[in-house]
Amino acid sequence: MNNNNYEQFKFNDSIYNIEVLINEAKNNNGNIGIYQDNIYCPECGNARLKFTNETSKRKCFLSAIDSSEHIKGCNYLLPKITKKR
Repeated sequence: MNNNNYEQFKFNDSIYNIEVLINEAKNNNGNIGIYQDNIYCPECGNARLKFTNETSKRKCFLSAIDSSEHIKGCNYLLPKITKKR
């Protein structure tokens, strides 16, 4: 996998599709209600995620708040990029 494209998230020990958040946001003026601050990586369940609403220029998406929170071995943990000298 090795990418940060989250189509799912973990909430209360269950896995949900991003469509749940999209529908919640559409029905509540962009607010995701009970999910706010309570969504996590669907694989490791440790890294906190944030939902970014759709705009006229981009689709909505989920992203890690701090990618270092992923547990070692999680497929969503991206390798660190270092400067070449």
